[in-house]
Amino acid sequence: AGVSLGILLVATVAAAAAAAGPAYDAAARASILQDNLHNQLPIARTVEVDGAGPVVGLASNLSSQVTNVLAGHLGGPATVARLFQPPVEAILAQVSTGGHSTPLTWRTDACAHLQLAAGSCPREAGQVMVSTSYARISQVRPGGTIATASGYGHLTVTGVYAVPSGPQFGTAYWLNSECADFIFENPKCLINPTPWDAMFTPAATFDNAPPSEQGNATVLDVLTSANVRPTDLPTLKAAVNELLTDPTLQEMNASPTSSIPQLVDQIQAGWQTLDVPVFLITCQLLLLTWLLLFLIVTEAAEARGGEVALAKLRGHGRVGTVTFGLSEPVLLLALGFPAGLLAGWA
Repeated sequence: AGVSLGILLVATVAAAAAAAGPAYDAAARASILQDNLHNQLPIARTVEVDGAGPVVGLASNLSSQVTNVLAGHLGGPATVARLFQPPVEAILAQVSTGGHSTPLTWRTDACAHLQLAAGSCPREAGQVMVSTSYARISQVRPGGTIATASGYGHLTVTGVYAVPSGPQFGTAYWLNSECADFIFENPKCLINPTPWDAMFTPAATFDNAPPSEQGNATVLDVLTSANVRPTDLPTLKAAVNELLTDPTLQEMNASPTSSIPQLVDQIQAGWQTLDVPVFLITCQLLLLTWLLLFLIVTEAAEARGGEVALAKLRGHGRVGTVTFGLSEPVLLLALGFPAGLLAGWA
């Protein structure tokens, strides 16, 4: 009975060691993945595509091509939607107002990210909201108009917004926009000759612009960190690398940039560093438990030597004798292995 109990316990420990190592390694990989994704700045987990040309359809064309390339290598639009946040699109054009060059910009869902100081958010083509500094210096108020020396004609002011504070520029939404849209009285942007903060306008203003109007577009696709799984990394890296060299984007004079491949390499390097100690510790436990199990099973077989001899005397053949002699250890091993796997997984 003691030997049989020993076989059951050691088999359970051996199976638990075999299961605990891979289970711990998988859990640690997921932890390393999430730590790296959450501790990085947004730019490290972002795909950014910049293009220039006629403003009509510029941002939407870039966004569609980015989604198509990623979907083609990640297994479809559903995977892209799981791994990436909805893209942030932006268009930036320069218009002349009162002899000065002023940024005219549209950004996806800008009204939800800007604090209104007066008036309302523009909703229709030809409407804008200006910064508090622009309104103060130019004496423009909601309901007034701004004349532009361009194809945009007269722009109607519907509201005044407060320039976002510094910490907001650390978010993925305002990535690389601080010195493009918010320039006035910003010491970081003194090298930019444009004196005014941007006037925000709906996408319809650019959709209805003359074909001659030029501008710059930016598309930002940011990883949804919580939805990224360890098994996603190889295909994610391959998809982003394909995007960086996509010939269609090159034909569109677009420049894609991303640090996601380097981030994936960093995560995988952390995995490799973890794998060595986990493998060594698991092997040590397995060697010790299997050696002990071998000794106990051998002792159990020897302890049944008299019973095996009686089985032979009673006429059992070779197969019947082997089956009789090993039935009890095999049964104990069959019970110990699944119990150990469950214990190790838990």
